[in-house]
Amino acid sequence: MLINAGIRSIFYLEGYPDPLSERMLMETTGIQSILMLPVKTGNTVSSLLSVFFLRKPCPVPHDSIAFLQPAADFIASAHQRYKTVRDLEELSRFEELLDEISSAYINIPVDEIDRAVTQDLERLCRLMDADRYNIRILEESKKDASGVLFSYTAGPQDNLDQFKEGEAWLKAHGGHDAFNYITEYCLKGQPHAFSDVESLPDKEVLLKEAMYQLGIKSHLAVPISVNREVIGLMIILTTRKKRHWPEGLIRKVRQFGDLFANTYVRQRSEESRREAHEEIKQLKARLESDYRYLSDEFKRTVGGDIIVGGSAAMNRVMEQVMQVAPTQTPVLLLGETGSGKGMIARALHHASRRGSRPLVQLNCATLAAGLIESELFGHERGAFTGADRQRAGRFEIAEGSTLFLDEIGELSLPLQAKLLRVLETGEFERLGGGRTLKTDARIIAATNRDFEAEVEAGRFRKDLWYRLNIFPIRVPPLRERVEDIPAMVEGFAAQLSQQAGKHFEPISESIMASLMQHPWPGNVRELRNLIERAVIVSSGGELSINVPKSSASLECQAFPNELKPFAEMERMYLLHALKLAGWRIEGAGGAAEHLKLKPSTLRSRMQKLGIRKVASRFE
Repeated sequence: MLINAGIRSIFYLEGYPDPLSERMLMETTGIQSILMLPVKTGNTVSSLLSVFFLRKPCPVPHDSIAFLQPAADFIASAHQRYKTVRDLEELSRFEELLDEISSAYINIPVDEIDRAVTQDLERLCRLMDADRYNIRILEESKKDASGVLFSYTAGPQDNLDQFKEGEAWLKAHGGHDAFNYITEYCLKGQPHAFSDVESLPDKEVLLKEAMYQLGIKSHLAVPISVNREVIGLMIILTTRKKRHWPEGLIRKVRQFGDLFANTYVRQRSEESRREAHEEIKQLKARLESDYRYLSDEFKRTVGGDIIVGGSAAMNRVMEQVMQVAPTQTPVLLLGETGSGKGMIARALHHASRRGSRPLVQLNCATLAAGLIESELFGHERGAFTGADRQRAGRFEIAEGSTLFLDEIGELSLPLQAKLLRVLETGEFERLGGGRTLKTDARIIAATNRDFEAEVEAGRFRKDLWYRLNIFPIRVPPLRERVEDIPAMVEGFAAQLSQQAGKHFEPISESIMASLMQHPWPGNVRELRNLIERAVIVSSGGELSINVPKSSASLECQAFPNELKPFAEMERMYLLHALKLAGWRIEGAGGAAEHLKLKPSTLRSRMQKLGIRKVASRFE
């Protein structure tokens, strides 16, 4: 060479060392003097050609400089061609990847979109020699930096600790508000890129510091759109080295961003469709459940409700009903067997805001403890022997309606605890299931027991008693409102005779007086049963009513005139005992107690003899 130089280098302006690094280089290598020539691409200085002198300081002749300048320009031209070819190859690879992804996303299942987008973003980053990516979808109602609705984000693991430390610093210094400058830039539909943090505006002090804390060296943010509306932005950044972002590359990245945005919108639309479909399924299931329940109730019910009562006692009851009906408060109905607690429960339900839905009922005295739990809370398939399918319980059926629990005093202590939980939290689990369900059912409970005595004896939970006893309503026995008997008798007679297709004359005053003098230990149920029997045995004309001479509403002839099979006699006797006990099988005052039988034995005999309770509207 014409110049006695020890080292020759070209420093491109993108990576030119800072003054401190240059001084350290000179000291460690023994450089005495340097010749630097500008290298131009067109009219722009893109790099420097440097010649270092190691042995001694050496002035460079002008003719040597004139010789080196064309060489520097030639090198610059060759480097520019190399960069152009490299950029074209990169854009070609981008085109191939974009074509591949576009084709793949046409028929991709929605469930695979998250995985595919994450995988393709990683491929895009590798292609760009970038380290980290982030797609941010902004809320429609809050299109600003703080309204992030959803994002994909990932990056390399080797510098993850530094990035996490940077995020902790960012959280302590205003969070993502530091990036408002870039976000607002993109929301105007313009990409924002920098290859060096120092190229950011001086006023963005917090943004620059955030970049340093996160270890970001270069950054590209492009708006992403659906139907020409910006819905978010996609960010590509480097943490290992600085990166130049050519215009052609930025356009390609925007195409990728729009592709991902459209895929996201498709995913959300499909999810919304699925949610709507699932809601329709749930509503359909509820309607079917209501239909099945109403069908069962219709099969068990004869006639309609008759609420008759002009007495002061019944007026007080109805006044309480109208007071509590609009609320969501649990109600406890107290009264003797057959006094009409079920009738009052139905009146209360129909007067409430839930009256448009069916009243769901369960008599806790007619089922074994294990069956009551299944009836109340439902069961999963396989929860017990015979559970061949999943079944919804009364609490699920009564969602948004009212659940009437008759004879609630018959519940076992474990079931009382579960009922208390439902009253306090609205939560329960199906039998054999682990998923917690919620219910919005209102509870109306009824009992003929002295609950205070039951609590004192430890047979009923005190906390459940307090929870149910917020608004007690005492339904008076029939003997305390005898003035209501004439209207009730006329009502029952008209209803039952119409069902039987018969016509009867008005009931005589003497018979009515006898009816009003009877103590009616079976209350309204006993009175109705008496009128129903009279309608059956009477052919027309005068209604043949045999007023009971004893406290029993249905007489059982101990020694009939003609002998009958023992099974038939047993059936008659069990029926009589059950009717006297108000069809309550177990517990205090139950038929099993009077017959000195185990409840399970009594149920077994009832099943064998085909004895089933036929519910009336007044139970």
